[in-house]
This record gives sequence, C-alpha cells and structure tokens, in this order.
Amino acid sequence: MRAFVTAGLAWLCLVQGAAAQDGRWTTFKTAHNDWGRIEHQIDAQSIEQQGRYRTFWTRVWIEDKRQPMMITINEALFALSRQYAGDCTAHRFGSHFIDSNNPADRKTRLSAMRWEPLNKSPALERIVCGANAAIPAR
Repeated sequence: MRAFVTAGLAWLCLVQGAAAQDGRWTTFKTAHNDWGRIEHQIDAQSIEQQGRYRTFWTRVWIEDKRQPMMITINEALFALSRQYAGDCTAHRFGSHFIDSNNPADRKTRLSAMRWEPLNKSPALERIVCGANAAIPAR
C-alpha cells in the first residue's frame, strides 16, 4: 500500500513539474530545416531590461523530436540558446539574435539590427513587452 501512495505522490510531483515547465517556454518564431519544424521559444525567466531594450534568451526546439537542438562545445552537449532584443517603447524587435551559446554562430550588433514591427509576433509582444512583464532594470 505504501508503494502505491509513494508512486502516486511521485507521479503528481512529476505532472506538476511538467506543467510548470510548459508555462516557461513560448514559441515566437518558427522555421523549417532538415529536422522538420523548428521553433524558437522564449524563456520567460530570462527577460531582462538592458537600457532601452528588453533582452531574452530562447531555445531552439525540434518539434518532431520533441527536444531542444543540441550543440557540442569541447566534447560536451548543450542545448542551443540564442539571445534576442526587443524595443518595447518603439514597438519593434530584432529579427536576428544578438548572442548565442554556440561560439560558431555569427551574432548581430544592435546598431546593425534589422528591426521588425512588434505586432508581427503577438506572443513576443505579450510575453516580453506586455503589461504583466514586470522586469527588473539592470
């Protein structure tokens, strides 16, 4: 009987942990490559105010494999992460990433950024610049 109760509690904790994780990631951009559909998902916990920009990190998610895209650095595996910037006061966001955990990636400077209207990505507008996005200044 104790085993059933323990198993039930463990399952409940697992389900709640998975539900909490789902709310952390929001897709704002999609693409297709050899792996199929690729989603760029905002990590809501990484949003920071840096000067006039709000920056945030994303993961690159392979939808068909239901896992993040992985890279190797010095023979160690890491989930590919990229940092983007949004200019909430000007209602725009940078279409290219400004930083990455992959040393081979070519980053874009903010001064050379190609800006897109924020309303092209309602998810980004809501998560990064929305009224509920209380971000501490840095």
